[in-house]
Amino acid sequence: MTNNIEINVQNRIRSDILFNAYLIESSDISLAKEVAFTLVRDVISENSEVDILEHPDVKIIDKDSEIKIADIREDVVADCVKMPFISRRKFYIISDAGYMNNDASNALLKTLEEPPEYVSIILVTKNKDLLLPTILSRCIKYIISDTKNAYIKSLLHKDYVDEIFAFLSYKTKNYGGLYQFSKQIQKSKEEFRNMLDVLRLIFRDAIVYGMTRNKNLLVYGNKEAEYVGIISTFTIESIEKSLEITERFLTYLNNNIDKQLFLDEVFVALRSIKNENSRS
Repeated sequence: MTNNIEINVQNRIRSDILFNAYLIESSDISLAKEVAFTLVRDVISENSEVDILEHPDVKIIDKDSEIKIADIREDVVADCVKMPFISRRKFYIISDAGYMNNDASNALLKTLEEPPEYVSIILVTKNKDLLLPTILSRCIKYIISDTKNAYIKSLLHKDYVDEIFAFLSYKTKNYGGLYQFSKQIQKSKEEFRNMLDVLRLIFRDAIVYGMTRNKNLLVYGNKEAEYVGIISTFTIESIEKSLEITERFLTYLNNNIDKQLFLDEVFVALRSIKNENSRS
């Protein structure tokens, strides 16, 4: 079964217009690297067994200590001006990107500002907040949620989770029930925040699942069919936009923005995105 995200990626591969910068965050760095390898492997070869560690168009900086400017200059900046050997693209995987010192970060930023069109840089990290905001703003982000986190575990069995999935996976067009329910929880700021965090988790997971089809990466692992529904309804851009909206609204919530206005805006935004994609 081909979904919108896979079609989106395949179209970019054929047109050679993949993104120049990706960020993959996970508390399990080996898992984040495997997602990066999957992305690269899907682009450079139809053979899922290809060893990208030995591929001439893949460079990997893999350190568990400080990444210095010399590392970035030699392995990325100086190398990326050379055309690919056998592929249409060159990939640079930097792990853990959070270990880049300030000079290394600024050197990488200059490349990210005007990258060669055939270059994709994948930053793998345990904590994206260690990277410069100017670097983060240039990346397509894949956030793998930590299912062992106590707070995330507390969100697994909220009584509105099924309603949110039904709304997003288009199993039903009756989103009025979810809207009415969310109005009822306005008395509890904490519960309202929880609901938005559930949305954020689902959007994050949908992006990663659409790229990897690995249900073991999902917070709601028993909802694989619902994730298939989501990624079959939305484009990757729409899911990313929805995630940005939700995260922005969470910031507003921290600033004590009026929750009724907040609530109206988030659901109008999500409904308009879904309706837009349902027509395409």
